[in-house]
Order: sequence, then structure tokens, then C-alpha cells
Amino acid sequence: MKSIKHFSMFLFAGILSLTMASCYYDEDKDPQKINPIYYKQISGNFTGSAKYYLTVGEETNVQEKEVTTVITADSTIKVTGLPMEGIIKKLDNEDLKTALLAQSNPVLTARFLIYSVANGIDFMVYPENIEFKNVTVGESVHDYKLAFIYPSPSTGYANSSCTGFGFCVYPAVLYEGNEVIQQFVISASNVTLNDAVYIECAR
Repeated sequence: MKSIKHFSMFLFAGILSLTMASCYYDEDKDPQKINPIYYKQISGNFTGSAKYYLTVGEETNVQEKEVTTVITADSTIKVTGLPMEGIIKKLDNEDLKTALLAQSNPVLTARFLIYSVANGIDFMVYPENIEFKNVTVGESVHDYKLAFIYPSPSTGYANSSCTGFGFCVYPAVLYEGNEVIQQFVISASNVTLNDAVYIECAR
């Protein structure tokens, strides 16, 4: 119950703090200048969890999977063990969902932009696409790409001692080549708790 409350409060606050447009494709990454010391302070190796809502029948529960995260001073985040179930849970094609669930949990790479250091470190997250190569569906092999809302609508944060952080990513569109297989969210302005995967880690 405590983790559900924390998860919900973080997402609600983050969604309310949306201040910039988001989209599903890569844009030029040109982080604003900020003292590099803050990027160094948040850098390091972290362990924690990825949380997401999963509805089975009439019950909706928070699922929690272990992840490891590396943050580097060049404004890169790498999350290993991102739960496949959490990022494709809305996929309607059951055969494709089964095929993707048979893949290893992917690594999420994202860039981050620190915009405030008033109370800890607040940052925006720019997730990169995740590619799934040579996925066998039925008797054919396909390549897929998952795009996220870019940047994430909710704010990421690190505490004042930089010993822990949290941020959300929002799976948005699944592609086969350039063809849209399914769009999971309509726009960044109407995302809900059910759309997010929340990563929370500590040193």
C-alpha cells in the first residue's frame, strides 16, 4: 500500500508539472547549460525497481521488478532489466505480445536535462527508442521499435544527497519498420497512472 501511494503521488505531481510539449520521435538534444558538478553528483551505479500497473480481470495491482541503473556525467541514464510486461502491457495483438515477452528484458537508454537544483535535482527525461530485432511471430521474423513520449511528461528527481532518484517513462507507439502497429497513448497531456513505468533506485 505504501508503494502504491508513493507511486500515485509521484505521478500525479509529475503530470501536473507538465510544462513542455512531448512527442513520439527523436528531436535535437541540446541540454541547457548548467554547472556540470550537478551531473557528476547524480552519476553512479544504482539498484532499485520498476513499477507499473497491471490489470488482470477486475483487479489492478502495482507490479515491481528489480532493475539496475547507471547514470553518467554526460547526461545518460541506462536502466537494465526494464520489465517487458510493463512496457507492452497494452498491446492488443496477443501473438506479438507473447513473442515479445519471450525476449530478454530490454535496456532503456535515456538522456536527462537538469533544470532545477533548488531542492535536490529536478530533471526532464528523454527516453530513446527500444529496438527488438529478429522477433519470430508465427512463422515469420520481424523487427520492431518502441517509442516513448519524448520528453517524459513527469519530472524526474534526485534527493539532495543524490543517493536516490525516480522518474517515469511512458511507452507510446510500437512500430514495425515505419508502420505503426499500435499507439498506446494519444498525447502527453492526457496520460494516466496506467500509462507509466516508474523507475526508482538508490545507491
